[in-house]
Amino acid sequence: MSASSPDFASLGSLNWALTHTLRFRENDIFPHSFEYEAYKSQWTEVLDHLQKIDLSAHEVGCSLKLLAPKGKWGYRIATQLDPFDHLLYTAMVHEAAPAIEGFRIAKEKKIACAYRLESGLCTSQRQTQK
Repeated sequence: MSASSPDFASLGSLNWALTHTLRFRENDIFPHSFEYEAYKSQWTEVLDHLQKIDLSAHEVGCSLKLLAPKGKWGYRIATQLDPFDHLLYTAMVHEAAPAIEGFRIAKEKKIACAYRLESGLCTSQRQTQK
């Protein structure tokens, strides 16, 4: 069994992840975590730490999981990642976004219920299925 080669988030993607999170929050369900403002104030040190995490060996830390209402009678499991894990995951999404967008149904068809990447940021308005 061979060990995989290390994989690290890029400086640009980590910076994008923090900027994006501060602008749009982590998710649509939970309140914005205070940690991101603290990270912003100490970003050089936080960035140094995040850049050293080998994503191929990283184990996701604790996350908050709750039942959230969905529709009139249903529920879904809502998860809020640890703030460090959220920044790493968001940085990975940023790096993969051009390839992902290339496989998506054209926005003009208006049949996808998802956020889109436009001008380097995910749009704040989700395109919903009609």
